[in-house]
Amino acid sequence: MAVPGRRDDRANNRALRLLTSGIAGASEDASGSDWHGRHLVHLAVAHQQAGDTSTARSVLDEARAIADATASLPLAGQITEAVRRLSVTA
Repeated sequence: MAVPGRRDDRANNRALRLLTSGIAGASEDASGSDWHGRHLVHLAVAHQQAGDTSTARSVLDEARAIADATASLPLAGQITEAVRRLSVTA
């Protein structure tokens, strides 16, 4: 998984802004989709990189709920990888 902003705080802050805006603007139908869950995983990574572990965990919980509801193995794998890389529990 590519991790935008890993070494660049400005890039990470931009990722946080753009991902937050995009996620907030998603329709109700879209918010339960696999691709929406993938965006949540990227948002969680950005929060973790910014030092906000609590929000990262919460966002990963949202993504996990989508993975469970959609039975999406790719999304579940992405969440597992994010948890492993970030050393947080989801």
